[in-house]
Amino acid sequence: MEAGGPGNSKFVSIPGMFAGLIQDYKINKLNWRFRTAPQKKLNNRSLYHPRGKMLGGSSGMNGMVYIRGESGDYDRWSELGNEGWSYDEVLPYFRKAENNERGADDYHGDSGPLHVSNGDESFDFYSAFLASGEKLDYPKTADFNGANREGLGIYQFTTKNGERASVKFCYLDPIMDRKNLDIQVKATVRRIVMEDGRAVAVE
Repeated sequence: MEAGGPGNSKFVSIPGMFAGLIQDYKINKLNWRFRTAPQKKLNNRSLYHPRGKMLGGSSGMNGMVYIRGESGDYDRWSELGNEGWSYDEVLPYFRKAENNERGADDYHGDSGPLHVSNGDESFDFYSAFLASGEKLDYPKTADFNGANREGLGIYQFTTKNGERASVKFCYLDPIMDRKNLDIQVKATVRRIVMEDGRAVAVE
């Protein structure tokens, strides 16, 4: 069940339109347009927090940059007692999820549902940015999700053939016709009714 709509708009599929989707426009029905509680450390300001209101959630409106969490963060979670969450333990699942344009290696997969594409190296901005960094002796990296993550480089994106590859696009669309799957949109859930550990109703 999804409180928003199906997320089939061209505003979702066209990557460049994300700049409009994240804006705080009242007419934007694809964005929850959340605001934080007043923050004491920010002089009681309330901050705007855009979140996707559609199938696929915020993966339907984000900037599509594909960067995993820092490996040390996962290791810290494991050290705190969260079994199975060290970087070495989650890496196989990252690889399994990916259908990476670069192909499979120790850090990437090429047969998963999540489409990951290279940034266009011919884009003038990239070459100018990297050249500037080189003049300042900043390190480079060819893969922000590989062995050497630090440095300047060209992002990969969750896109396929020039369109956004959201959670809906990658995971839901291929299985929409399953008889045992009932997807309902514009359905706000107040609570799930449980009996003997099993969900039996939704209110």
